[in-house]
Amino acid sequence: HVTVVHAGLLPDSTPAANTKSDLLHMRNVERVDGEWKATSDSTKGVPWVSEWKGPEHIVFGHDAVRKLQKTEFATGLDTGCVYGGALSALLLPGHEVVSV
Repeated sequence: HVTVVHAGLLPDSTPAANTKSDLLHMRNVERVDGEWKATSDSTKGVPWVSEWKGPEHIVFGHDAVRKLQKTEFATGLDTGCVYGGALSALLLPGHEVVSV
């Protein structure tokens, strides 16, 4: 099963449990009073994808600085096309990344 979001998801959550802002702007997460909180500031916390443990596979973008990101349960496809980098896509069901 694959879920596609624009930016990211809070670890151990569902898309419905995230705010619209989380889904659109998240790059990192940090623990605040024992709860995960989203931030678009990549200098705070850790990349949300490093804390995502599945089981759903999440496909996301909105993180051109980190370029292609692949973990067991997530694939970040933002390879900076708008900045002159490649345009990337994920071919399913095999999870093959192609870039042009």
